[in-house]
Amino acid sequence: MSLVMKTVTFFFVAIVSCLFPAVGQTEEPKENCLHAEGKTKSGKPVSADICMMSVESLFFHQGWIWGHGVFTPPYKMVSHVDVVVDGKHQYIPPSAYIDIASVKEIRLVAFNDNSVGLFFDGGDAGTSFLGYIELKNGYTTKRDIANGINPNDAWEETEYHYHQVSGKKTSKKDGSPPPPNPIKKKECLHDAVQGNNGEKTTAEVCMVTIDKPYFKVEKLWGHASDTSPFRMISDIEVIRGGKKQEMSVSAMIDLTDVRSIKLLPQSDGTTNLLLKGGEGDESYSALLSYKYWYVVKRHVARTLYPEEEWEETKYHYNMMSEAISYEEGNIIGESRSDGTVIMYDKPRRRGE
Repeated sequence: MSLVMKTVTFFFVAIVSCLFPAVGQTEEPKENCLHAEGKTKSGKPVSADICMMSVESLFFHQGWIWGHGVFTPPYKMVSHVDVVVDGKHQYIPPSAYIDIASVKEIRLVAFNDNSVGLFFDGGDAGTSFLGYIELKNGYTTKRDIANGINPNDAWEETEYHYHQVSGKKTSKKDGSPPPPNPIKKKECLHDAVQGNNGEKTTAEVCMVTIDKPYFKVEKLWGHASDTSPFRMISDIEVIRGGKKQEMSVSAMIDLTDVRSIKLLPQSDGTTNLLLKGGEGDESYSALLSYKYWYVVKRHVARTLYPEEEWEETKYHYNMMSEAISYEEGNIIGESRSDGTVIMYDKPRRRGE
């Protein structure tokens, strides 16, 4: 079976915008949270929460979501993630969780006093997934997520670097986020280019203006505060040689207020799409790299200090760079969707 067929069968279904128009949710959504807690080897308390809410509509029209294979509502989307180490809330950017649905279990792992890992899994059958968020010294440093059936065929790996972060620095939970409101307007940016091989490539980036997204806003690229309105990307459509390129929702969902786009064909067959957005301190550049039939890489950086604040995600659907494992850490707490919460008297190894 080809790579394309494997991925389609076991991993994602693209959203077709004309069949699923974005409309506002009118009822207040309710959150459902999974909680785990424990202590590090030195006795520092650690807790974690992954909260989800049922959403009837989404503001984006394209891409695929981890844990939701058939794009019909409701969507049990992760609305926020909260990790507290020794009373201090760890900074977790929205891109680490807002493309995930239907989490069923979480495991909290202490590697040492300054490093913890939050492992989670969810979905069903072909939409099942395994995920991992790593936090060090108060900040998110990495996210890995892979398909539960074929982890070597479908995975994403994100590296985070934050030397200084504007806006809110913590992910302190202060109640459920408000429900998303109806779309106010839609606007699109376009570009087209002829590649070195004569192949024509076109790009369209569309945004919608909404009052609130379904997730708790900490910091989005181009929009640092939680004040309305939000100019969110609803679609990114790139067509190379007549073929539409696929992408994960995570490649666009946290980018706002895009001001310009530019296609940049490369000699190795890759096509880059450069997006620039925000203004002043919140201005940023995002580079999406397309190869084969999908986005293979995303790099986002703050314009004023690109070496100090950036994220980079690699998308791969052939082999996995490293297995998701918590063998090297100590499990200190677990939570399951059936309501079971386990707190261990002492950290334990997997299998103990």
